[in-house]
Amino acid sequence: MERWEHVRTLDVAQRATLLAILAEQEIALGREAIDENRRRSIQHGSTGDYWLKYHDDELVNVAVIERGPHTPTVELVGGNFDLSLYETLAREGSAEVLWWMRDGSSPSIPFQSVRSLRYLEARLDSISNPSPLAHVRGFVAGADDAEWIDANNAAFADHPEQGRWEIAELHSRLEEQWFDPSGFFVLMDEGKIAASCWTKIHELPVVRTGEIYVIFVTPGFQGRGYGEVILHHGLSSIRSRGVTVASLYVEDTNEAALNLYAKYGFTTKRLDQLVSINR
Repeated sequence: MERWEHVRTLDVAQRATLLAILAEQEIALGREAIDENRRRSIQHGSTGDYWLKYHDDELVNVAVIERGPHTPTVELVGGNFDLSLYETLAREGSAEVLWWMRDGSSPSIPFQSVRSLRYLEARLDSISNPSPLAHVRGFVAGADDAEWIDANNAAFADHPEQGRWEIAELHSRLEEQWFDPSGFFVLMDEGKIAASCWTKIHELPVVRTGEIYVIFVTPGFQGRGYGEVILHHGLSSIRSRGVTVASLYVEDTNEAALNLYAKYGFTTKRLDQLVSINR
């Protein structure tokens, strides 16, 4: 018999089981099984909004929910839809639910797409080393933190996940095992951070990729070609570490970014959708 159980915190046994489920799903899917932020909440045992799926007494899956002002946003490990969970949330008063659907999947009931996120990849066999530029240097933890946060939040002011970072959020990611300071760059102009590119190497069992993790041009410095300069540095850094496939996520509506990425051979491998369900 299947049932859903709501918890705010995960005990050690639940976290271990869920991390094993995530690993199994990643091998089966050939991609990450859940959004990084939600994965980190499981991995680090953060207080959150978790719905655990049990088959009899066996924990078999989890959905992580983010509560907005009015509407919850749901992601189920694997990126699919579960009608029984939706009906449970509806009974608890969530008339509308936003739900992340991965790999082009869709709910089994009427829905409306409200956001589309493209996952792109490119081969880096022929990427060249960038020309030396005195104004591109490595990010200096401690010295650059506050200015980088301000620039990031300004560049992503309208972005629902990236535009509200605080120093603590930056520090927690700098402490992750995957963090490599050699893949985090800033471009300086007028003594300020004008652009940045932060890369991340994914050591997934199926494929090893280098992600353009965070990239931006600070407002006020746009239109100077800095986006392409800093992107080239990031891709060269990924290639220098023996990785031949680059990846990134970009909003489907960001035509300028899509045009730039196409120039470097990026093509769409997957389209993820955030859908609204309201019965």
